Amino acid sequence: MMRIDLIQYIRPSGRPSSVHTEVSDDLKGAYEEIQRAGWRLEAEVLLTGEVALSVHNPEGGPDAQGEDVAVELCPNGPEVQNALRRLIKRAANYAAMPQDVSDDEPVSADE
Repeated sequence: MMRIDLIQYIRPSGRPSSVHTEVSDDLKGAYEEIQRAGWRLEAEVLLTGEVALSVHNPEGGPDAQGEDVAVELCPNGPEVQNALRRLIKRAANYAAMPQDVSDDEPVSADE
């Protein structure tokens, strides 16, 4: 098992707190890809009792607050680990994609 770090936003004020959890070692490469991108994992227990997990890019987005590049919503409990696994894999795939292509530039099938 491998330890990963997250920022958890604590109710009621959303105060950030550093936390960690254990995930399987097969996620090591994906987690490292997220870290290389400069992104961070975040978690918040919502008022509904569900857990919102996200990978946040502090450098992205139209404003200085950054943007979430991947999000998972799941019931609190054992499902959180499965959702975290999906989130890490999806965000790592996104981080590995070329990021220098804007939406208004045509992409050739030959590229």
